[in-house]
Amino acid sequence: MRIEALGESISVIGFFQDGRLKPIRFLWRGRTVPVKHLASHWTSREGRDLRHFYSVSDNGSDYYEISFHPRTFKWVLGRVFLEG
Repeated sequence: MRIEALGESISVIGFFQDGRLKPIRFLWRGRTVPVKHLASHWTSREGRDLRHFYSVSDNGSDYYEISFHPRTFKWVLGRVFLEG
């Protein structure tokens, strides 16, 4: 498994369900990555700012750590865990 720390801005399509934000796909380096499984969700504070983190997987065995910053409305791809 290859792990890369990125910190890249991404575009995400998601929806709210039961008061929670759920990502369903994101655009990374020109490629649409479907979110087939939401492994976990957690929040973290950095000063006054709250960040929402999601561990998600695509159609295969690759995992991605993405985060949403409510104050700026920006999404970031923090790390990728790639098989093969």
